[in-house]
Amino acid sequence: MKSKTLIIVCALLCCISANAKVTDEPVKLTKNNTHSNGGPHRSPEPSVIVIINDTYIEFDTLYSGCNVTIIDSDGLTVYSLIIDENGIISLPDNIEGIFELQLYVYDDIYTGEIEL
Repeated sequence: MKSKTLIIVCALLCCISANAKVTDEPVKLTKNNTHSNGGPHRSPEPSVIVIINDTYIEFDTLYSGCNVTIIDSDGLTVYSLIIDENGIISLPDNIEGIFELQLYVYDDIYTGEIEL
């Protein structure tokens, strides 16, 4: 009887964890790799790592004051705001799916795919 109960509990936990959204998931944003003359850069460009959570996206505080845009698969902007002094942007509750995240740092744009 104990082994059946244990099996059922383990099966339920597996189902719940399979459907649960991963929190604190790191995502790599890469720089739009074109030079002012239209060609690619010769040296590798640094990337930006952000942490995706259910309710917020966390950036390094170095990017405080930078603009962030979330774009849907149709190329429409669904959310845009400025990173706060703690490196955080809060996400609205009604935004779900796969999006492109754009981080604007001066004249540079870093992009990456995120799932919310």
